[in-house]
Amino acid sequence: MSLAASPASPSSPERRSSRPPSPARARLVRAPGAAGKPPAAPFGLGSWSDDDDAEGGNDAAVVVELAAPASSASASGPPALAEVVAQVPRASTLASGTLVVVLGRTAGGGGGLMARLFGRGPIEVPRALRGSALAARGYVAIGGAHDGASGYDLVWGRAP
Repeated sequence: MSLAASPASPSSPERRSSRPPSPARARLVRAPGAAGKPPAAPFGLGSWSDDDDAEGGNDAAVVVELAAPASSASASGPPALAEVVAQVPRASTLASGTLVVVLGRTAGGGGGLMARLFGRGPIEVPRALRGSALAARGYVAIGGAHDGASGYDLVWGRAP
């Protein structure tokens, strides 16, 4: 029995890198009613693009900032899958190859320190939840990693 690596068979899953993509520009889609200043742009980009052209091609990204959970039952925990899915655009509405990235924290509830102390600050949303939302909306090549440039935990997928 040989221990040498053999080429992957056609039925085996393709191994992909979990390195963050590197788009040339990104457009932020903020949560409805998001207060305060927007998050910093990931991928080492200096600023967000105001251009709708950031919704097409392999050099652009649409970045989704999720809203905090609407239900009081999950006000201090992550949102329900249905809430996350509802905030991610359908892959079929974007040009093929468009990169969509979901940030790892919800938008803050505004109100500064007191809001954060009383549970209205950003909430961490697990990668599995964000990746499941992308899959449910029809994205392919889903991945996730920590972006060293921004410090964000990112999950992404591409419109087929």
